[in-house]
Amino acid sequence: MFYKKYNLAMHTLLHHLINEVDRLFVTACMLLSG
Repeated sequence: MFYKKYNLAMHTLLHHLINEVDRLFVTACMLLSG
């Protein structure tokens, strides 16, 4: 039970992290392109 909750939390955290990086990347590309 604990492991499953922990796994879900890690997955959520990773998902948020990937979204943040993706947004930063898009912003950087937009700034670089013009």
